[in-house]
Amino acid sequence: MKIKIALIALFISLLSLPFLPVNAASEKEKGTVFVSADENITGNLFAAGENIIVDGIVGGDLIAAANYITVTGRIEGDIIAVGQNINIEGEVGGNVRVFGSNININGSISRNLNAFGSQVTIGNETRIGWDAIVGGSATTIRGNIIGALDSYSQKTFIAGKVGKNVKVRVLNNEDDGLIIDKNSVINGNLDYYSKEELNLNANSSISGDITWQNLNINKKSPFLSWLWEAAFSFLSVLFIGLFFIFITPRLSRQFIKEAKNKTGKTLLWGSLFTLIAIPLALILAFTIIGIPLSIILISLWLAGLFVGKTIATLILGDLIFTKILKREKVHLFWVLLIGSFVLSLISLIPWFGWIFSFVAIWLGLGSILSYVINKPKNI
Repeated sequence: MKIKIALIALFISLLSLPFLPVNAASEKEKGTVFVSADENITGNLFAAGENIIVDGIVGGDLIAAANYITVTGRIEGDIIAVGQNINIEGEVGGNVRVFGSNININGSISRNLNAFGSQVTIGNETRIGWDAIVGGSATTIRGNIIGALDSYSQKTFIAGKVGKNVKVRVLNNEDDGLIIDKNSVINGNLDYYSKEELNLNANSSISGDITWQNLNINKKSPFLSWLWEAAFSFLSVLFIGLFFIFITPRLSRQFIKEAKNKTGKTLLWGSLFTLIAIPLALILAFTIIGIPLSIILISLWLAGLFVGKTIATLILGDLIFTKILKREKVHLFWVLLIGSFVLSLISLIPWFGWIFSFVAIWLGLGSILSYVINKPKNI
């Protein structure tokens, strides 16, 4: 339950970012945002780009979105960040809420840590003042957590110190799904959930009781299941969209422009490709020479669904900012953020959401095809 609440909190925090006041900001869609060690920024800092490096002091919150985010300085407030690689080695006076691929925490956090990624590492030098909630494929805990720890991972390794209770949800049946080092210290109970009872290290220092419960992932309330699905869909599209807005921002804006200027044609191209590709691939599969082409076509069709949905979020977000909020010059990250949120919610509506999602995919994919066909010199 805690990890769902934390993920939803991150979800809401990200949603509110476009409306937060900031005293220092970078509107660059490419390049490096650098705060030097002798620099002191008063108030909040919004930073978006290829790389974000903060060696100095930020008097408020750090709100960051980039491929690589590194913090070695002092953040007086919270850190809210989305990126491929996030490395926090400095001091944080508030909470840290991060979502990325590789997350490395090796500094001091005064309050809570919420970290979700493929690889989450809490290093030896880490000190977390309150609680830590982490989720990912592999989680490593080596630092000092004053409060409680809640982990939701395929593999969790604990070699540090936890001041209160530990709850771990193991998403595989292997013995290495949860490993507790003999030198670790847990000053509370250990409750772990897995499909089978694990053989834990008897030499580890656990002050409280060790309790195992069968992991029943199907036992969920309808509302929490819906909310979890919405948050997961939102963050998944947001994460994929980072590639487009930071690696290919010019093309992303061209796709948006193509959809706005040629809506009918983009819908036509997108629908034709999604509806014809699979039947054509099946026809090709009946011929020996056509089998490789069939596999390629099906792969392109599947990739097109993901890419089309991502571009559709940018198109939808741009429409919301320009037509509803009446804001023309907006960073692509905010466009992606709002578009992902709205599309994720609409897609969960029975029947209508399914139809809307397909039309959105047609529009997004069609904008790419239309741009490629009409402007080959730019590709």
